[in-house]
Amino acid sequence: FPYKSKAVFAFQEHEAKEVCFFSMHVQEYGEECAEPNRRRVYLSYLDSVHYFQPRHLRTQLYHEIVLSYLSYCKLMGFLYCHIWSCPPCEGDDYVFHCHSIEQKLPKPRRLLEWYNKFIEVGMERGVIIEYKDIYKYFQGFRGELAPSIPYFDGDYWSNSLEDIITEYEKEFHNSSENILTKNIKNGPKHKIKRNKVGKIKNSAPKRSNAEEIT
Repeated sequence: FPYKSKAVFAFQEHEAKEVCFFSMHVQEYGEECAEPNRRRVYLSYLDSVHYFQPRHLRTQLYHEIVLSYLSYCKLMGFLYCHIWSCPPCEGDDYVFHCHSIEQKLPKPRRLLEWYNKFIEVGMERGVIIEYKDIYKYFQGFRGELAPSIPYFDGDYWSNSLEDIITEYEKEFHNSSENILTKNIKNGPKHKIKRNKVGKIKNSAPKRSNAEEIT
């Protein structure tokens, strides 16, 4: 699906120097995009380094930046925003090249609480109308499931679906090879003759095109 990629960076001036402390990367799927991605926004990455001061306002400011972006999205006609709550693994960095030692990585539950608080503030302001996790959303869903899941570049579901499809194709290919090998080994002996130089010669009548096995 075609999308517009955007990156938002926030800076604060420290000792006459501008220091970047927050970054947000998004994917915007506009009106021209096909379903199920039409008019949806995907927050692909949020990252920060602990340089903003005063420290106790960091979370509030981060929420403000993201909610301001979502307000802009509403004005531009977007209807849905998707978030994958997934903290980086130890040693991994999303946007910033490195983080200070004292900056601890959030645990999955802690990060989920951070997003829940962000959603709560957004609903109080009227920026967010409602929210559901993917499990609750598809519990009451009626229709074809797989084609109805939005497909975002680098998202959990897109990668999982590709892995499932690859595994299925591999199993199908192996199964087809096993069936073909079995048929060759167990075929009637009277259909196979050898010519004078020892090469196998098939004396059975050839199949017509309509009977060929694909």
